[in-house]
Amino acid sequence: MKNALVASLCVVGLAAVLVWKLSSEGRAVEQGPGPAVTFEQSPGPKDAGESGAEVEELAVPDATVTRTDAGASPLSTPAEIPAGVPTGTVSDSTSPAEPWTAKGLVLDTGGAPVAGAEIVRRGKTQVLAVTGGDGRFEVTMESASAILSARHEGHRTVFAGAVSRHLESEEAVIMVARVVTLGGVVVSGDGTPVPGAAMSMSIPWRGLSGFPRSLERSTEVELTWSGNADGTFEIRDVPVFESAPLSTVADGFLATSTPVPEADDFSLVIGLRSEVDSEPLRKSSDSVFFGVVRDIEGQLVEGATIFLGDARTESDSSGQWELVRGQGIPFGTPLAAAHSSAGTALLPYDEAWNHKSVRVGPLDLQLQPNLLSIQGRVLDSEGRPLEGWAVELLNPTILDHLDGDSPSLESRASGRSLRDRTDERGVFKIGGLLERSYDVRAFTSPSYLSIVRPEVAAGTEDLELRLPADAAVEELHVRVVTREGRGVPGATVAARFILQRTRNSLMSRNGATGITDSEGRAVLNQVPRRGVDLEVSRPGIVTATLDPGDDGFTDEELEIEIERNLDVVIDCSGMSPVPKAVRILDGTGKRLMISSRTSRGSSSSTDLQLDGGLSAVVSVSEAAAELQILKDWEVVKRVPIQLAPDTINRIEVP
Repeated sequence: MKNALVASLCVVGLAAVLVWKLSSEGRAVEQGPGPAVTFEQSPGPKDAGESGAEVEELAVPDATVTRTDAGASPLSTPAEIPAGVPTGTVSDSTSPAEPWTAKGLVLDTGGAPVAGAEIVRRGKTQVLAVTGGDGRFEVTMESASAILSARHEGHRTVFAGAVSRHLESEEAVIMVARVVTLGGVVVSGDGTPVPGAAMSMSIPWRGLSGFPRSLERSTEVELTWSGNADGTFEIRDVPVFESAPLSTVADGFLATSTPVPEADDFSLVIGLRSEVDSEPLRKSSDSVFFGVVRDIEGQLVEGATIFLGDARTESDSSGQWELVRGQGIPFGTPLAAAHSSAGTALLPYDEAWNHKSVRVGPLDLQLQPNLLSIQGRVLDSEGRPLEGWAVELLNPTILDHLDGDSPSLESRASGRSLRDRTDERGVFKIGGLLERSYDVRAFTSPSYLSIVRPEVAAGTEDLELRLPADAAVEELHVRVVTREGRGVPGATVAARFILQRTRNSLMSRNGATGITDSEGRAVLNQVPRRGVDLEVSRPGIVTATLDPGDDGFTDEELEIEIERNLDVVIDCSGMSPVPKAVRILDGTGKRLMISSRTSRGSSSSTDLQLDGGLSAVVSVSEAAAELQILKDWEVVKRVPIQLAPDTINRIEVP
């Protein structure tokens, strides 16, 4: 009996070891590298050509373009990787079979190499390599691309390195920064703690003073933290970077910047200024609007917010308000008021509001309660409920044609976003709406399949959003070519889903992504047929987009033609008087963006400032066809130009 019991225990023990072994292997597989991550950055100008290069004069009417042959490839040649540096292997289930070697370099913010840094794939913990004494590393890859980070005691990655099979010869640059821990409290102007403040940091990658390597193929790491409910905060791993302060903001307050101290500091007091208290000082030419705010029963309302464009104020305890507004009110902008419980009010635009030095009022704003909602279900093509889909209003603001998707009166009044998420029955409800029509969109991530229904009246209770059977293209074939029809390798092609669009900005997320091969071809899997566009990016080209229109994408191969960014030096020093600025147009008369780099960073503009009639090396699209010479911002001379690739084009204007 005793022997039988011992034998049974041995069997159980062996089984447990086997189960533990298999589960460990399963965890190792689950923790392995995920699908390839792609990146996109706007390119900057390349370095000037090598000394001793041949010079060729190209005849151009009224100008001379000097072509300096600096080699066919604008990409730098990597330095040798020292022997003996440990390497790892990165792979995924969709990667090509043949491995390749990714090379990189880890530098601190001053440009010094960092030895002993551990290289990992972003979001993973497996160490793939350790940098040598010169900060370099190499990793054997099987996936087509990846984003790599570095770990080093007392530091954190602020710019991750993007590696790609098609750009194998280049070194990826990873920047790490020394970090500190900060603590303290966020307060308003009267010293009251501000709960839940959002903190962030953005490091300018272009034109970093003294930094020896380009970060064009690196991607900035998101640096965000949050304060506590009592206004206090303790945030770790904050990079110490002279030109990158800590930004703090909270609802109802303006953002403020705080320099990051050199050492740990737990006694910081960050003061925020209220948006209401930040009204500009009144000028003699400003208009003054005044009046009262009442609820639906005629009672005076305290604490209502009154808006006119970007100006705002609040009603006092007697319901009275006064608002100062500068000139130039956009045509059609109404005067509006909102209150968290009493509702919203609108007063139509009046041309008299744009007259100088006027008092407009008294204006009686009567609030209407927000009692309407839109509710319904999101279903697949066979009528099954879709759980977890986001449902939102594409035009929630009353000022749609002016401000795009700016925060709406409805959301200001209700204090929440006009969005919901479907439950297990596919049901959603968006409330607190004015009596008008809205465009409703349902979508899911990361595929970004979407359904859009325009002109849905507030009060609709049975809206059905059904996903079409052909909502996605299984394989979308794309070819990226130059103007001459040559394929462009190493370009990132992404299905871009627009989250929010305003007059001055655009927020988007990338769904399916691919990188073009040596022939410029890429295949994107499971691309939404509608609701996304394609964006093509790569250092050295002008970012291009392709909108499929109402018909959506098809199964046929798409061809996207890109424009290269070419390097230019402009010399107008021989003119009299010497001009101070120029601009460049394409053949259709459209102004082109000119990118320039200074010690303070990089900037782009359609107008380029000259110093003594000369420019630094700048970059502009190869579509450039005309140089305009400006005097007091008026065009005084037009010069036809034609730029050549793979060179620095010197344009001399006599």
